[in-house]
Amino acid sequence: DMSRNDQSITRRSLEPTVDSRKNAEPSGVIRFELGLDQNFETHRSEKVQIEGLPWNVYVKKSNLAPSFEYLSLFVTCNPNSSTMWSCRASIEIGIIKANGERYEKLIFSWNFNNKVDDVGFHAFLSWNFMMDPQKNFIRDGKVTIEARIFVEETTGVRTTVLLFRTTAWAP
Repeated sequence: DMSRNDQSITRRSLEPTVDSRKNAEPSGVIRFELGLDQNFETHRSEKVQIEGLPWNVYVKKSNLAPSFEYLSLFVTCNPNSSTMWSCRASIEIGIIKANGERYEKLIFSWNFNNKVDDVGFHAFLSWNFMMDPQKNFIRDGKVTIEARIFVEETTGVRTTVLLFRTTAWAP
């Protein structure tokens, strides 16, 4: 259920992370174009491996009240895992406008684990505001979503190491 973390975390109560990464490169970036038509409901990005864990972004159109529609964004780390693990990460999430400018970039820190693997916002951006052609979000019927992930620490995460065994024969 993508909404479980949104109950305890809201844009107003979530403390922004002090941005000490001014020149730091993210551990990974999830960036994709999303086609928006009248029938759009949900979309999950392709999984991206970052620091040994699969990450993706879940997007949906939320109706929080009649005639109040919003773009909802969630970041998911290692969904549906039953093993014990955790990952503390700082996340920058937002929209890339048609002119390349980042918009509505939220920065926050979160501790993902096997019990709580997602965090996000039901009311990230008003749907009507985003669809307004003068706001410059939509290009060719698509919006660009971007999540920049800065992994700070992981526990219980294994990375695959390939070992090759060779035998040298002397004549």
